[in-house]
Amino acid sequence: MKRIGELWQQLLTRDNFRLAFYRTSLGKRGTQDVRTFARSLDKQLSELFEEVRDDRFSFGRFSQFVVYDLKLRVISAPSFRERIVHHAIMNVCEPHLDRWLISDSFACRKV
Repeated sequence: MKRIGELWQQLLTRDNFRLAFYRTSLGKRGTQDVRTFARSLDKQLSELFEEVRDDRFSFGRFSQFVVYDLKLRVISAPSFRERIVHHAIMNVCEPHLDRWLISDSFACRKV
């Protein structure tokens, strides 16, 4: 497998975090989390960017809820800030990872 360099530098751009916010908020603009974050968007993105850059960001702030879909399931959903970081990572990594997936794998992939 070929090594891919400069991913960390690509991840750590303010434009990448802004794009990640917009992708994360698609279809969720009316939710309280998105509205609260968007009220002070530049400040929030700057703080999030600096936390990731300075290795102060930690994952694991999940909210849990139960759904019944033929059976009882406990869902653990990441916070809105964590989903922004997820999108920022995937903005950079997805093009490189996608080409290594088998051709008949379609879960969570762009068609």
